[in-house]
Amino acid sequence: MFGSLIVLALAGNYNNYKFYHRDLRRIEDFYGRPAEDLTEAEIVNAMRKLGIQKIDLTEQEENDILDSIGEED
Repeated sequence: MFGSLIVLALAGNYNNYKFYHRDLRRIEDFYGRPAEDLTEAEIVNAMRKLGIQKIDLTEQEENDILDSIGEED
């Protein structure tokens, strides 16, 4: 978690998503499952249906994610 924002890094996907905590909760409520159990397609679908806008990750956040999974630039 980065402040009041949450970064969701999905296993097996190249895209990572950053959400306000309230928006992530809305996505989880939409499907009735935790975000970690959702597919990327489900997340994108919920974002469209709920009107949730994408928040871009900073370069530092991207690097932190890569560091946490052990990949190098």
